[in-house]
Amino acid sequence: MSGTGTGAGAFVFLQFTVLSLANHAGEGYLSTGQREQVYYALQVFVILGYLLYGLFFRFCAGKRCQNAAAYGVLAAFLVCGAGLFALDRASLVNVIVSMAAALCVGALGGAAHLRMSRATLTDARVARCMGLGSAAAVVLQYLLQFQWGVTPMLPVCMLAAFFLFVFLLPRLGPEAVPEEDGKSERTPPHRLVFSVVIAATFILFSCFYNETIHHLMIRSDYGAYNVYSWPRLMLVPIYLLFALIGDRNKGKLVPITSLCIMLIALLTVVLVGRSEAYWLNMCLYYCTIGTYTCYYLLTFWRLAPGTGHPAFWAPFGRMLDSAMVFHRCHESLCAFDSGCSRPGYCRCCPGHPADGLGRRLHPFRRRGS
Repeated sequence: MSGTGTGAGAFVFLQFTVLSLANHAGEGYLSTGQREQVYYALQVFVILGYLLYGLFFRFCAGKRCQNAAAYGVLAAFLVCGAGLFALDRASLVNVIVSMAAALCVGALGGAAHLRMSRATLTDARVARCMGLGSAAAVVLQYLLQFQWGVTPMLPVCMLAAFFLFVFLLPRLGPEAVPEEDGKSERTPPHRLVFSVVIAATFILFSCFYNETIHHLMIRSDYGAYNVYSWPRLMLVPIYLLFALIGDRNKGKLVPITSLCIMLIALLTVVLVGRSEAYWLNMCLYYCTIGTYTCYYLLTFWRLAPGTGHPAFWAPFGRMLDSAMVFHRCHESLCAFDSGCSRPGYCRCCPGHPADGLGRRLHPFRRRGS
């Protein structure tokens, strides 16, 4: 794997592990409804980190200034990562450290996305780098954090990935890749608009399932319902598929492949009424996540160099992904406040007027639940 792919894999591994640890912030200290609010707050801080990096890159052009800021964020990220392991989850300090870690993830993500975007100018195999690096990160995280529990090897591997990322950080600067002087065509505004609409549609398709399973995970204390179980490995073949086809014809196969997989995943809607199809639904759910992630990453990486604000557009898909969780958050939080055992939009609590409808729509309902 090239240095670009290794750096991408290191960042994805750090992003996955840190955010999954941050999702447990406040356990034993905050109420269930407050923990749901923490989840949404984490998304806000991730988006804020991306935006702050874009603004800083825009107004601070000096190499020394950029390097100082980058290493400052890395130091803060290291401290926050250590705090997630050392601090008791049942404390306000742990919640604050988790928010700071999410902010650092967004800032470092902005640098990583911009580097991958500029790599498209050199005809680098960015899809292969993204696919192989992300697949390796998913497998490693699953083994170290979920299959075997939080083992002592997890912080060791995170530390190794961190220093690997630090070593590759100089390649993340604007001097690492030739500037966009004539090598990149100007991106027409309508292409950006169409790409945003398509990406938003793909993400919106899975938002219901994403919010529902997260709600149920908190309710069951990551027991009966856990989005981090073995179906998460379905991300691996999706990443490998896009690693294989994503660089061909300058990514022209990416949109049609994404559309085909998303249409196949519509089976989730057909099978939701069958409680025995829980695991199949979860596998299809992760297929959709892997598909729209690959779509918006590869699409905006290729479009960003031709825009006037590449540091903003390169990670735009990831920001859109985080922002889309808010479209139903009010109803979800109201469900917690009212003591409902399911989100308000799920409507599958016994005695609810729309109970029958909810039972047909609920994708994660197990037998007897």
